[in-house]
Amino acid sequence: MINFDFTTKCYSCGACQVVCPKKAVTLSENCLPKIDAKCVDCGLCEKVCPYLNEKKYKPYIAGCGYVGRNKNFGIRKKSSSGGIFQLLAESALERGWLVCGCVYDE
Repeated sequence: MINFDFTTKCYSCGACQVVCPKKAVTLSENCLPKIDAKCVDCGLCEKVCPYLNEKKYKPYIAGCGYVGRNKNFGIRKKSSSGGIFQLLAESALERGWLVCGCVYDE
């Protein structure tokens, strides 16, 4: 059974309710889980809980990285990524991959 302060740590996703085989989890009006006596401590709710299974980020990751920029100054000037996204996207599209990006607006 999940045992933490739902009011401060729960993401209110409802995954625990969906996975419970005994239907022991219900969501309150503010979408926080309530666990009743039908709970058999199977642990499935803990296995699917995003909060409990969240991977903590390390402030530093050892290894190597890459730096790049588009040689085309016009593209670089309009880009927030140094124009590298366009080059990567073009390469991906040539290989038949799908590409998704975002645009900053006001």
